[in-house]
Amino acid sequence: MSLIKSKRKRIILVALIAVFWLAMNAQLVRRELLLPRLPSGSTSIAASLTPEISYKEQWMGIYYEGQKVGYSGTMVNRLSGEGAPGYNIMNRTYMTVNFLDNPLKVQFDGRLRTDADFRMRNFSCLLKSAGHEIQLDGELKGDMLSFSVVTGNKVFRKKAKVDKDVNMSNSLTPLLFLPDLKPGVTYTVDILDPLSLATNKAKITATGMEKYEYEGAHVDVYVVETEYQGISFTAWVTEGGEVLKETTPLGWTLIKEDRRVAMEFPVENPTPARDIARLVAVPSDVRIVEPEQVRKMDVNVSGIDLGHFMLEGAGQRLIDPQKGLVRIERERPAEAPSTPITDGSLAEFLRPTMLIQSDDEAIKKLARQIADGENNSLVVADRINQWVFDNVRKKVTLSLPSAVEVLETREGDCNEHTQLFVALARAAGIPAKAATGLVYHKGSFYYHAWPEVYVGKWLAMDPTFGQTLADATHIKLLEGELDQQTKLVQAIGKLKLSIQSFSYAPPAAKGKAL
Repeated sequence: MSLIKSKRKRIILVALIAVFWLAMNAQLVRRELLLPRLPSGSTSIAASLTPEISYKEQWMGIYYEGQKVGYSGTMVNRLSGEGAPGYNIMNRTYMTVNFLDNPLKVQFDGRLRTDADFRMRNFSCLLKSAGHEIQLDGELKGDMLSFSVVTGNKVFRKKAKVDKDVNMSNSLTPLLFLPDLKPGVTYTVDILDPLSLATNKAKITATGMEKYEYEGAHVDVYVVETEYQGISFTAWVTEGGEVLKETTPLGWTLIKEDRRVAMEFPVENPTPARDIARLVAVPSDVRIVEPEQVRKMDVNVSGIDLGHFMLEGAGQRLIDPQKGLVRIERERPAEAPSTPITDGSLAEFLRPTMLIQSDDEAIKKLARQIADGENNSLVVADRINQWVFDNVRKKVTLSLPSAVEVLETREGDCNEHTQLFVALARAAGIPAKAATGLVYHKGSFYYHAWPEVYVGKWLAMDPTFGQTLADATHIKLLEGELDQQTKLVQAIGKLKLSIQSFSYAPPAAKGKAL
């Protein structure tokens, strides 16, 4: 078995991190930063606090296909005494996820302080998984939000203007700041993406009321639908604002429980739930014996709104939009420009970001060492690709991938490989970005991430598989960082693929990394 094929087998988890974050970020992080402008008359457990009742908590058990996989608790207390009055809101979420027979533990701790009208003052979120952790902190003064990311023992800061009257909602458990619900009425709210600091719209609609059995009684509840970037969540909410049940896009279900029951979960050795990587994989109607050698492939993409995805670029074309026919054809350019590439139209693909820290001194130093005086952009990109493949250990990781942390830990899955590659390429003066989509493996297409670099034209590489030219079974759906990758959830369970044709690399090229 070739080295490429071996690595392909081990790390085919793709952007399951991105897919996981699609659901979990919308839950754990982005919904921790839900910023609704509410109408007067809110219904919420926070609003139910009185001078006599200054503390309240709510706990949810987390289930996957009927099996308990974790818990989430939200605590709210009213602040009084010295200092400005307000509220302190805390959330702890713990769960396990089974990725390709790897049981992974995830812990999230979030804290939010607000004023008496629930306007944000500051927040802090800590995510831990598999020895990795990342902390997000923010403080709002007037209309200026100061934000920091702590990762790889380094702090990265950013500021942005936001609405000074924004409110924040809770995470995976209760929607603490629900509007005064009325069936059929839709409320539009703003969601702050903590990494890009961009604000996106979400819609909350009470679609109706129904009876829900809870603790032996039938309770009147609102059925509440939340839509965000094509992702839909459903919650069953009492007239008092308590969430009794919530369902999520990837099949997680949250059920209200008391604290003791919610935390009755074998933290150390839980029984693994069904493997989510295999559950969301897309079956192939054609068997490909040597996918790493496929140079050209035509495939019909159906079941999704193609307008929500990016099916063009880096050797991929949508040649028949009506049929969803996509052609992937890989070819290296005959010539490549010298570094640094300074084309103004590519500037955004050279800039550092909160998690692609191409301006970090350690990243820049390594990029210079890898280039070793070479200025041909394609040669330098090849060297970066090979360095990442050789030096980053293949390990399933559920984290927000940060280039500086990957450089420090030297381990991760396709997201970590891609993040470090993009940072090193940008540091070397080569425009680069992350692509997310699917790749073929043993009869199915799995979600995956890989980089694209501009070397006279956009070229797909794969440092996870060690391919200097990504094989043509890589089907791009999206590009960009995690704020864009979360849109993958729109494809889960809906996307269908039908291979129309494929061809291998010429015999002389076989056995070589494409």
